[in-house]
Amino acid sequence: CKGGVMAKNAQWRHSERDWKILIESWVRRQRPEDLLSVDIFFDSIVVHGDTALGERVLAHAFHVAKQSRDFLLQLSATARQWRTPLSWLGGFRPAADGRVDLKKSGLFPIVASVRAIAIKHGIREQSTAARLRAISDLGVGSASDLDTLTDAHRDLLGAVLSQQLIDGEMGVALSTKVEVRRLSAEAKR
Repeated sequence: CKGGVMAKNAQWRHSERDWKILIESWVRRQRPEDLLSVDIFFDSIVVHGDTALGERVLAHAFHVAKQSRDFLLQLSATARQWRTPLSWLGGFRPAADGRVDLKKSGLFPIVASVRAIAIKHGIREQSTAARLRAISDLGVGSASDLDTLTDAHRDLLGAVLSQQLIDGEMGVALSTKVEVRRLSAEAKR
């Protein structure tokens, strides 16, 4: 993990009490670096050790976050801080290498906004697809909009993974950047 979000980093190892204090400080302060931590934290899954401890910490985090209107507004604001990779005429504006970063310009706004909505409604799913299904099951938002988001999320992930398979075979370092010229007209749409 480039950001160092791993158990070997002391910043990510705490007692239950210290986790709760840290979570409350993230929600209260709402600094950009806190919001990045929140993005990572609310996608966490307990995979080892005292799972009940992990579940209590996550339950506390969802409870505290759900109660803070200001925090939810700030969290949703991060989802709106992105730039479209499209030109005024609707074509892609690729970088000099002919690629566009679909994580930064496509997946991030979907993942971040769906996470904010899920936290607001107490949805404990970690994957974006599962969160979208749970949001739909609650009847929150337009069914058509949620279907469009689900399709867009799936298509963007598919384009990134397809590019990574090609890049892996070619010995190119894997990334979330996709060659625009290899996308079909349907994929571009």
